[in-house]
This record gives sequence, structure tokens and C-alpha cells, in this order.
Amino acid sequence: MKRTIFATVLASTLMASSAFAALLTTTPGDKVIEGVKVAKTGQVNIENQQIPVDLIGAGLRSKKVVIVNVKVYVAELMSSDASKFVRTDADALKSLDDSRTVAIRLTFLRGVDAATVQTSFKEALQANKINVADAAISQFLKAVDAGGDAANGKPLTIVAQKNADKTESVYYEDTNGKVTKVDGNEGFSRELMAIWLGTPSDSGVANLKAQLIKGL
Repeated sequence: MKRTIFATVLASTLMASSAFAALLTTTPGDKVIEGVKVAKTGQVNIENQQIPVDLIGAGLRSKKVVIVNVKVYVAELMSSDASKFVRTDADALKSLDDSRTVAIRLTFLRGVDAATVQTSFKEALQANKINVADAAISQFLKAVDAGGDAANGKPLTIVAQKNADKTESVYYEDTNGKVTKVDGNEGFSRELMAIWLGTPSDSGVANLKAQLIKGL
């Protein structure tokens, strides 16, 4: 009887641990950007799936405040089909259509409040003429706000997954480890990745985009 109870408790504990596994786990490479060890490979953990991903590129996001460039976060872009990524300014974003799974991890170098993170994403979407009132985009922005402040030294992760029925799901993991899933139509993931690979909303994003495309 005691063994049965112990086994049940153990199984429940393991299930709980699995449920709270990080959205993206990585194996670091040799490159370091602003103290952040950049991943070489990784694994996306969603819907009882473990999907291998490889690094496309990484870089620093800075933001000009008055006359000073402030370091905001280090971004790492990964894909399940990294070899299909096209390393040109014009075609990089569109080439992500050939990736089943795309992940971007932002490791913050300073604390940033939730409203500012949301505004930054919103401005980038608007710079790409994407309707922020669209149901899926609006849900994503609400998840960013609900996720709370981005903590210094912690990662914020976004995973975009293409489904068999042509829909697309985006998973948002805030710096506290809470994951929110948002479902959208075909093209949803490309719209979100335009934040980093589309028309840059400012010079800091333009520099980051160039670094992501160039790769390491």
C-alpha cells in the first residue's frame, strides 16, 4: 500500500516537473555577448514534444535614450530548419516560413517594466504595418503585459510553431517562467518575427537585425 502511494506521489511530482519545464533548453557554445553565453543548439518543449533547434544568429538590442545607447537585451534566434534561413536583409523574414519551429530568447541586461516591453513590441509591429488590433496579435500583446516586468539577467522566450492544419501557435514565456499560448492563422508567426527581422522600428533594432542575419 505504502509503495503504491509513494509511486503515485512520485509520478505526480514528475508530471508537475515536466509541466513546468522551460519552454527552451539550450546547449551553450563558445560565443559570449555582454556576459551572456550564446546557445549553439537547443530544444523546444511544447505539447509533449521535444523539438531540436539550431542557432541562426545572436546579437545585442540597444535603445537610444536621449543621447545614450542603453543595452537592453541579448537576442538568440533559433530554428528547427536553420539551414533554410536566408541571410539577406530582404529575404530573412520570409525564409522563416520554411521553418516549422522558430524560437527567440531575449536575455535582459536590465530590468524593463511590462508596459515598456509591450510598447516596444507594438511599435515594431506598427513599423511593419501589422494590425495590432488583430485578435491573435492583440492576445499576444496582452500576454506580454500580463507576464509582468522583464527581470535583469533573466530570459524571455517566444516560440512560434506551425501546425498540421495550417494554423500557427505562439508560446510566450515571461522571465518568471510562466508560459502563455496564443493561436493564430497562417502567417501569425511571421508577423511576430517581423519585430526583429522586418522593417526596423529604430536604429537599435536595425543593428540587432543585421547581427541576427549575419550569424556567428
